[in-house]
Amino acid sequence: MICVSLGRSRHSGFQEGHQALAEQKAELVELRVDWLRKRPDVTRLLKDRPTPVVVTCRRPEDQGRWSGDEETRQAVLREAIIGGAEYVDLEWDIAKSIPRFGKTKRIVSYHNFNETPIELYDIYSKMTQCNPDIIKIVTMAKTPADNVRVLEMLRAADVPTVAFCMGEFGTISRILCGKMGAPFTYAGFSSSREMAPGQLTYAEVRNLYRFNHITDQTKIFGVIGDPIGHSLSPFLHNLAFRKVGFDGVYLPLKIPAELLESSLEEYKRLGISGYSVTIPHRKRYWIWWISRTRCPTPSAREYPVHQGWNLACHQYRLRRGRRNRHRSSGSQSTDSLGPGQSPGPDSGSGRSCSSSRDGAQEPRRSGGRDQQNP
Repeated sequence: MICVSLGRSRHSGFQEGHQALAEQKAELVELRVDWLRKRPDVTRLLKDRPTPVVVTCRRPEDQGRWSGDEETRQAVLREAIIGGAEYVDLEWDIAKSIPRFGKTKRIVSYHNFNETPIELYDIYSKMTQCNPDIIKIVTMAKTPADNVRVLEMLRAADVPTVAFCMGEFGTISRILCGKMGAPFTYAGFSSSREMAPGQLTYAEVRNLYRFNHITDQTKIFGVIGDPIGHSLSPFLHNLAFRKVGFDGVYLPLKIPAELLESSLEEYKRLGISGYSVTIPHRKRYWIWWISRTRCPTPSAREYPVHQGWNLACHQYRLRRGRRNRHRSSGSQSTDSLGPGQSPGPDSGSGRSCSSSRDGAQEPRRSGGRDQQNP
């Protein structure tokens, strides 16, 4: 499920935006009432609501827009509970001061806009003592490895938990939190109304990454580079996955050059099935792979790819009638690489490496003709 965050300065704007999201089949909408210029009339916003809601009134220290005093803010949250909102968001340090009432479920939240703290598990443990129905932990990713720490904590959670990272490194966790067991993720109404750094839009999360179709069996792929926001690879590959019914998701993975090796080692813990490699990492990825495998023949022009992914893209391109164009191109470009698979220089024999049963490395012919430049 996707929770769409909605913020408006007027009550009528909230009602219009909420109705528009309902028409787009949104299942859950977060009403960020701290965006209102006047004191929130929660009763008005809850009346005849077209979807279930989360009522949130975020204070300034958590990057919210609330301009009143704390007593009034907590009164607004109590009004939402009395009014029967499906969920109310309570910061973990004030959650115990607002008692449970009625059928409203409590989302006990923690936000850190500066870093992903080392003591994540300690914070989670303290939040479980605040009578939550759902725990929400959102931190700022300073490195790609922060995503792994947050997602591993989520996977080990014994209380329903939503956890992901913000910022330009955090995109992967916003999508993969569903694979790790989160009941939902958050998305924005539109790119012009971003509620948090790096927030994706509802259309991107639902249509591009197909969040609602991700399960613990979904295969993970991605393109690594820096910068990576301009890449069309996520659009092309996720479209291919959808067309042929392949259970996979393809993500943009921003990794700075100086963090490539350490980030790849961390990402192994997420079980990523394959990568595309683009600038500035092509040569460094090749060196990293050689250092891991000691492959005696690393000069692969065509890089081997994950079998299921390659079949999906191959079938899609056949349907689109593009196979002849790829065959006549005369050269191969950057391709998807499975963990333990070797990229090579631009010239070579068109051969790659695989492990034999006795552990020796043997050259084998790559079958990846239909591969996409990210």
